[in-house]
Amino acid sequence: MTDPPSLPKRHTPWRRFKKRVWRGVGTPFVRYLGPWFLKLYSKTWRHRVHADDAENIRILKESGCLAVLWHGRGLSCIPLFRGTRASILVSHSRDGQIMGDMLRGFGFDTIQGSSSKGGARAMREMLEVLSNGRTICLTPDGPRGPMHSVSSGIAFISRSTGFPIIPVGLGIDRAWHLNNWDRYTIPKPFARLVSYVGDPLQVPRKVTPEEQEAWGERIREALLSAERRAFEEVGAEPDW
Repeated sequence: MTDPPSLPKRHTPWRRFKKRVWRGVGTPFVRYLGPWFLKLYSKTWRHRVHADDAENIRILKESGCLAVLWHGRGLSCIPLFRGTRASILVSHSRDGQIMGDMLRGFGFDTIQGSSSKGGARAMREMLEVLSNGRTICLTPDGPRGPMHSVSSGIAFISRSTGFPIIPVGLGIDRAWHLNNWDRYTIPKPFARLVSYVGDPLQVPRKVTPEEQEAWGERIREALLSAERRAFEEVGAEPDW
């Protein structure tokens, strides 16, 4: 007699139970109590901004640009963008909608869209935001990874809108990391954070598909370099 086939991991009773608990308890917490909690918690962090050129910081906070950072640093970037009315690009998924509710509660604007759904509308919204001199935050390796990957989509957005990409690296001296694909970073209470703002990258209007792919790799290297500088400034080794 053979053993019954095992269920795929995503269909196990335990995973279904955790999903029900998350929907019943976790989702309302993130949507309604998350912003209040994070406002208090993030104020314990000691944060400073560093750049080799002060113009980079001015562009980030006063001029239209595309700020790119790794998906795992989403929480760590709160002090940098607090009070800037930055817009965050989130997915059309259920998790993206939940995260959008939390971000709006924290004072950020959101734009929903991706390359597969809502892309045209998202592009129009991004152009409007950028034309008003505001920042759009994007995570090139989100929402599914792999970690520290960059597709040509970020270069396409810069080329299409005519606005520069600003790589932002986050360095944290003490943090927890979730056991997921991006090792999501949660700075510990009273941690020191450094936001390193790199030089702007402007993708030309006229590029071939091959050149656009090459720009994706160039953006990736700029982001990794910004992360290294941020950890150097905070006096810690990179955590990846």
